[in-house]
Amino acid sequence: MAIKKKGLILVETPFQLLCAYEYLNQHPGYYDFFVRNSGVGTNDEQMRVMLEALGVHVKKTFFVKPKNLKSILFSTINFLLLTRRSYNHVVVGSYFSGVLKFFSNMVVKKEVVLLDDGVATLLADRIIKNKEIKKYLAFSIFQLDKENYKQVYLNSFNSLANKFMCSIHPDNCIFFIGQILVDMSAIELDDYVRLVEFAVNNSPDVIVHYIPHRAESSEVIHRIAAIPRVNILLADVAIEYYLLKNQWYPEKLYSVISTALYSLSCIFQKTQCIALRTTALKTELFQHYDLIIDAFSKRENITFQTVE
Repeated sequence: MAIKKKGLILVETPFQLLCAYEYLNQHPGYYDFFVRNSGVGTNDEQMRVMLEALGVHVKKTFFVKPKNLKSILFSTINFLLLTRRSYNHVVVGSYFSGVLKFFSNMVVKKEVVLLDDGVATLLADRIIKNKEIKKYLAFSIFQLDKENYKQVYLNSFNSLANKFMCSIHPDNCIFFIGQILVDMSAIELDDYVRLVEFAVNNSPDVIVHYIPHRAESSEVIHRIAAIPRVNILLADVAIEYYLLKNQWYPEKLYSVISTALYSLSCIFQKTQCIALRTTALKTELFQHYDLIIDAFSKRENITFQTVE
């Protein structure tokens, strides 16, 4: 899909930024690139560091707090002053972002391309099938149903991965990808700690590096840090880019239902990725839990391990 006319890109998280970067490399063209900051966790700082490292030229960064009408109004005025009224393509970081879709709706465009918003993309796919079939194009790491879209392009992160020469380092080969499961009351802290302890016990004589989610609370991180043979790594960028820039090729990756387990299984295809399952997880809180498990099961290097 060679894009000759001007496009518009709208993103608001580090992972969406990585997807947008890959999109730019696979579909070169002339784009207005806008970033929405939200003040949530380390999200905005990670975005700033990554934009500088990747060399992405941003036309404007907006600060829009969640459910803050004043910041939305101020950003809307600036957005209208800085954008064209018509674009060939508008690339939206998340189907579920009211702010990004609001900005997208203010311009005339021929096509809307959806990027990935983590595993929430799988839920969006189901909704689109039932309500908005053939309305969008998609650029995704997931095997989406092509019948739901005008066109589906697979994001393999090749452009990003080819920038780095990664290898297995004995001191940095086992990682646990953190999530905000405790903070969202999807699992009790003690049960979550047991999952990390399982990874440690399954990795004798080596350090397990725990990489917290950018919005994970300090209480959870401090509990995890107290586990013997666990080292906390506070990533200043999206975890995919963090491992790549450090040139670490993981031997094993552990997590529960993190998007990063899937995306990293695509980037590091020789890595053993282990999705931990437990009855302590309140799966009913995730409308798309069955879709996540199905997507994981389709990756050859993702296996499941039940922890009780």
